[in-house]
Amino acid sequence: MNEVFLRLKSQNIDIIFSINSNVISDFQKIIIQYLQSKGHFIFKNINFNVSFHDVSQQSVNLNTVIQIICKEMAIPCQDISEVDPSILSEMKMNKNQFSASLQNLIIEIENEYSIQIEIGKFSNINKASVNNGNTYFLNYDHQTFQSLIKKSGSLFSEKFKIYLLGIIGLDLKD
Repeated sequence: MNEVFLRLKSQNIDIIFSINSNVISDFQKIIIQYLQSKGHFIFKNINFNVSFHDVSQQSVNLNTVIQIICKEMAIPCQDISEVDPSILSEMKMNKNQFSASLQNLIIEIENEYSIQIEIGKFSNINKASVNNGNTYFLNYDHQTFQSLIKKSGSLFSEKFKIYLLGIIGLDLKD
């Protein structure tokens, strides 16, 4: 394991990420995809039992072992659910590259529903959008969002809004 961490360090990987949950949310899946695309080392914590001759069976988990090695190598190890917001900001696309009508509609929906809408490329997720609390991520790579972009100039504003609300998974307000 030390050799693996030395190699990671030589590749300028300065943080290791762990997955400590048995259930991974769609939001965490897009974070994992993004971090992997940047070359980060991500591992799923596993519990296992070890039998020692002088002691009864002990329960050990992978996270504990890797934490010890990370401490020796001076590499921080962080749970995927506690990813630094600066990393999240890197995975967002600049909304200014999209049509003015889409930008305005996003602002309108954000204000009306008190949410934040971001756009990112998440090719490994087969959903048009995922959310984390009040933050919704539109999947640029999903064909539904691509269709919206292509039709943004030809849709009336109300149809455009209904289409985008459907992608996000929000109901129409009265």
